[in-house]
Amino acid sequence: MRNVLACSTISYLGHDLNRALEGISRAGFTNVELTSVPGYCEHVMPERLSQKDLNIIVDRMRSLG
Repeated sequence: MRNVLACSTISYLGHDLNRALEGISRAGFTNVELTSVPGYCEHVMPERLSQKDLNIIVDRMRSLG
């Protein structure tokens, strides 16, 4: 089994999701954990995401590699 290294968007607490994804990409990560901790770090809130919102996030992640 191959080990996979990822970075969590919680590393960018206080910044928006776009900034977190940009920083993670610039750091060389190709895997990301999207953080959803209500009241603390709400980069994504699955229960509030429409399909359109999800598509935008996926497209952004793909564009950043």
